[in-house]
Amino acid sequence: MTSVRRKVGFTLVELLVVIAIIAMLVLLLLPAVQAAREAARRNNCSNQVRQLVLAVLNKESATQRFPLAMSGLLAADQISNTIPDIGKSNDGYSFLVPLLPYMEEAALYDSLSTASQQFKEPIDSKLLVDPAGSKNYITMRPVELVICPSYPDETIATGRYLPGREVQITNYKALVSATVSRKSRGDYNDVDPQNGSMIVTKAASPKGLTIGDAKDGTSKVVFIAESRENRNAAWYSGASASMVGFPEDVVDIRQLTKANDGYLEPKPGMPIGINYGLSPDAPKDATELPWNASKKTGWGPSSGHAGDVVMCAFVDGHVKPINAGVGNKVWFRMITRHGSEPVDGAL
Repeated sequence: MTSVRRKVGFTLVELLVVIAIIAMLVLLLLPAVQAAREAARRNNCSNQVRQLVLAVLNKESATQRFPLAMSGLLAADQISNTIPDIGKSNDGYSFLVPLLPYMEEAALYDSLSTASQQFKEPIDSKLLVDPAGSKNYITMRPVELVICPSYPDETIATGRYLPGREVQITNYKALVSATVSRKSRGDYNDVDPQNGSMIVTKAASPKGLTIGDAKDGTSKVVFIAESRENRNAAWYSGASASMVGFPEDVVDIRQLTKANDGYLEPKPGMPIGINYGLSPDAPKDATELPWNASKKTGWGPSSGHAGDVVMCAFVDGHVKPINAGVGNKVWFRMITRHGSEPVDGAL
C-alpha cells in the first residue's frame, strides 16, 4: 500500500494573505505609536516651560523684579511693529538672558556679559562674533531648554542677526501684551495694565514689574507662550523673543470695546492669535495673513503640537495647553495683569 506524502509550507496566496494582515496591523498601530510619541513630547514641552517659569520666579525672588522683555544700554524703550529693528542696535537683550544663571547656564551668561561689556554693547556688536567662526560661541550656543520637542522646523533663525553667523531660535517667548497700541505706531501695549502682561518693556516699568503687579491673580495671568516662528526668533534678541497675543497686522483688533460686564474685550469676530499666522516662505497668493508683515514674522503664539494647542505659562508657575478655539475675550483677559475682569470660566 502506497502512502501519499503531503508537502509542508504556504502557498503563494496564503503568504500574501499573511503579509496583508501584518501590513494592516502595522497601519493600525502607527497612529497609536505616533500619538504616544507626541504625548511624550508634549509632556516634555510642558516640563520645559515649567522650568522656565521657575527660573523667572527665582529671579523675581532674588531681585524683586521680573525680567524686562528687552534690556541693555542701547535698547529701545518699547517694542513696536517697526522699532526696534530685530537684530539691530536698538534691539535689546531678551528676557531669557538674565534668566540664564537660573537655568544652569551661568557660564553662558558670564561669557555673554563679558563679551558685551556688561550688556553695554548693542546686540549686533562685532564683539559678540567669534572671529574664528566657532559654532559654539556665545550667541550660537544651543540653549536646549528653549526648544520645544515638537517643533517641526530647523532650530537656526533664518533672519539676519550677526553677519555670517548662525543663531539658535527660542520656541518660548514673553507674551508682553494682548494687542498693539492703536495710539502710537503699533507699540506693544504693555504700558496699560488692562492690556499688558508681566514681562514688559522699559516704557511700562524701567526696572521690571514685581509679582504684586499681577493684580488679577498670579494663577490667572499668562505671560509666556510657545511660538513656532523660525525667522526672527533668536533667543538673545528682545524683539525676537517677545510677542503679543493677537495678530499685529489685523488693524481692527486694536479697537477694543466695553463688554456687557463693563470690562474691555476685543470686538466680536476678531481672530484669536493662537496658531494664527503664515510662514514667510508661503506663496504670495496665500490667503492667510502673516503675523506681522512689517517684521516679516510669520507666527505669534503657536506650536507644532497636535490638537491645535499652545503651551502657556501662568505667573503662579502652572502650565496649561490653550486651544486655538478659546474665545477671544477669554484669551484677552488671561493675558492682562490688571483688568480686574473675571476669567474663571477659562481656567
